Amino acid sequence: MKRFVFITVACCIISGIWLLHTACTNSRQKGNHQFEKSGEVVLNPGKGWILYGNAFEHSPDVIALGTTGYRRFDWCDLNPQEDVYDWSPIDDAVSAWAQFGKQFAFGVMSLNANGNVYCTPKWVFDKGANYTVGKIPNSTEKEFYIPVWDDPVYVAECKKFAEALAVKYDDNPNIAFIDIRNYGNWGEMHMFPFFQYTKYLSDDQLKELLIRPYLDNFIKTQIVICDIEPPHSRNNMNNWVVNNGIGLRIDGIMGNKKLTGTSGDGDVVSMAIGKQPIVWELLGTFKSFENNPNKSWDDKRFINIIKTYKPNFINMGGWGTDALYMLNQKTEMVREVANLMGYNLSMASAKYPDEIPAGEAIDLSLTIENSGVTNMLSDCVTKIALFDSNDEIVSLYTTNWNLQTIGGGKTSNFTAKAVFENIPAGSYHLALGLYSNVNDQMPTYRLDNKGRTPEGFYTIGMLKIE
Repeated sequence: MKRFVFITVACCIISGIWLLHTACTNSRQKGNHQFEKSGEVVLNPGKGWILYGNAFEHSPDVIALGTTGYRRFDWCDLNPQEDVYDWSPIDDAVSAWAQFGKQFAFGVMSLNANGNVYCTPKWVFDKGANYTVGKIPNSTEKEFYIPVWDDPVYVAECKKFAEALAVKYDDNPNIAFIDIRNYGNWGEMHMFPFFQYTKYLSDDQLKELLIRPYLDNFIKTQIVICDIEPPHSRNNMNNWVVNNGIGLRIDGIMGNKKLTGTSGDGDVVSMAIGKQPIVWELLGTFKSFENNPNKSWDDKRFINIIKTYKPNFINMGGWGTDALYMLNQKTEMVREVANLMGYNLSMASAKYPDEIPAGEAIDLSLTIENSGVTNMLSDCVTKIALFDSNDEIVSLYTTNWNLQTIGGGKTSNFTAKAVFENIPAGSYHLALGLYSNVNDQMPTYRLDNKGRTPEGFYTIGMLKIE
């Protein structure tokens, strides 16, 4: 009988200890936190609507939806004399777009059928570079001076200019990308409309003589090149470009393949998807789609090819007021595409213990969704912050998460044992910040979530430190 009572008492004690342990454990169990999307257009580096021309030409409504300004320059305007450079046109554009919180992108052309007849500076030819003279068909007004693309003097001066351009602009945080435009009309890797006046390089010549100087000198800033069309071996050349860290752009989106002989759908640059930036340019102004039956606009087709061929950047209309015209005609579509192209990250859910002892690591599990069409390509550092009751940051923890691994339309789960040292007992806000560089003072990236703090963080939830 005594043995029975002893066993009963022992069981009760053990049960009590277990219940106490369970109660303590439950008090530290991970809460499941869900997050709401913002319902807004979310602008971020490395993606978005490109706005052509000068910043002050655009209306506030257009500026509010774009991420990047863009222009093309004639080489002769930036390098008027040998070893003399006038960077003011680029500097002024960078400064103007930065005033609106936007980055700037540009290219420098050696031949421009819409610009100077000496787009390549005259002094380059005076120095001995060979050239041909060509006219636009059915026009007698201008004769354009076309470089012989493999001429040693032209190649040497292109190299020198690329070196000077890189010294000036490589690693400029206000520049999104720089086009390589030293080959073909408008730098588009084709000879239209000057076919009879010039000839193409071989693939190896193009790589080594004209692309290599940009590749060797731009170490930090992204460089981009137009789809390298036939007679070059398009797939081999475009793959070589991508594998060497260069982005691809294609002009003529929403064109008719049968009529233009090119891809109106972006498939020829698909080898860059998820590897290097893809830049799209529409086939003409948006207004021109209304006036040409061969370029009739179709929202459904546009959305479908974005989802299929996954661009990072698209121009909103053309030059002048065409972006505003496109926005006024297609407001909801423009807003939808702003989030669709490139990446669009948001917090979906989080789990972590709502209470922890001082000095103990927080076991955090965070699910992040990418509702864009492709993964983030730009550098990103994620930090977990603690805010006190005065909304002051009291501690930061840098994770090893790689958000670039989240594919378009995918979700990924990330975990961390975040340690916040020397934090006094109390209640804190736990928050997430996404930075371009580990030493930045403020988060760079926006999430598609509600609850963004003035400092650029997104609140995960409350944490009590005992």
